[in-house]
Amino acid sequence: MSVKDKVLFIGDLNKDLQEYKDFKAKYECIDYAITELSKEQVFQDFREKFQDVKAIYGAWLGFITIGGFKGEVAEKCITPSLKVVSLCSVGHNDYDGDKLASKNVILTNVPALYTGAADKVADCVLYHTLESFRHFLVFSQSLNSVKHVNGSRAILNSDEFNSETGSVIKSEFKGYCFGQQFGGRAVKSPRGHHAVIVGFGNIGQAIADRLSSIGMKISYVKRETLSEAELARFNYPIEHISFEEGLKVADLLVFVVPGSPETTHMLNEKTLALTKPGIKIINAGRGTAWDEKAVIKYLQNGHISHVGMDVYEHEPMEPVVQEELTTRYDVCITPHIGSSTIETIETAALQCMDNIKNVVLYGGKGYTTVN
Repeated sequence: MSVKDKVLFIGDLNKDLQEYKDFKAKYECIDYAITELSKEQVFQDFREKFQDVKAIYGAWLGFITIGGFKGEVAEKCITPSLKVVSLCSVGHNDYDGDKLASKNVILTNVPALYTGAADKVADCVLYHTLESFRHFLVFSQSLNSVKHVNGSRAILNSDEFNSETGSVIKSEFKGYCFGQQFGGRAVKSPRGHHAVIVGFGNIGQAIADRLSSIGMKISYVKRETLSEAELARFNYPIEHISFEEGLKVADLLVFVVPGSPETTHMLNEKTLALTKPGIKIINAGRGTAWDEKAVIKYLQNGHISHVGMDVYEHEPMEPVVQEELTTRYDVCITPHIGSSTIETIETAALQCMDNIKNVVLYGGKGYTTVN
């Protein structure tokens, strides 16, 4: 009986998947719950138990709880037998691809194109966009509290909004209220407003489709203008624009840039100063693209009228959201769930296992190698 190659699973997957059952028939699959372990314990386990592991399957959290797969962690966890680290996620910033490559270890990810994650993230941005103009959540929360249809609108029909705290000075209005404002801020349709999408890969383009469908004018920020062939997929007008010009003309700024030194704090005090008063901003790419202190400052002085966030500056290492963002009527936060569907997680698992099979079983370079 031949000895099966060992694969270490960092994180869960659906073990009822037939593809996983087939995979397990070929490999010795070792589940390893890293989240509750100290760094020292992980090092000991890799030294004493996992020297002959051929592949690591990295679910979304992966090695984050011990600082990511870099520095000392990479040094101690790259074993002589390791051939591939296969990630379920698109992002791989917390893995030292160069260090892995220097040890002849392949690093793979699962691009959004494979899972359809671009469409899921775009759905999340559409939700935040509608909230930024129509404020459905504000009125829903008011109705939950007041439990009266007209009363829930009327109590928000004040002309006073406290930008410092992000709260409405509640109204004493007793008559009929249509719901066309809250705290003196107009409830508007997104139709006819200008959306500037910063980052225009698969996700940015899926966002453009959705925002165009609700009547918004679309401009995009990208290093290079799309080619004529690339533009042919769009059945509505779009315009390439510089980041600086986009800041000046946008009614809504949507950020979906990858994490990198070049994109860190793209939105900061200086760039926010170039935007229109009343600007609405959404981030569904990487939290590091925003200087959150600057965003809070411009919320508190009333310059920003709405913030939608699905990603945060210091996550995943520090996943606690700044308190100033959690209690405001003009902020809508979601817990990094842009692509969080069962379809995404299961499709990613299949691609992750395929990458492992390609490297370990067939001696390939992986289908979606990033180092």
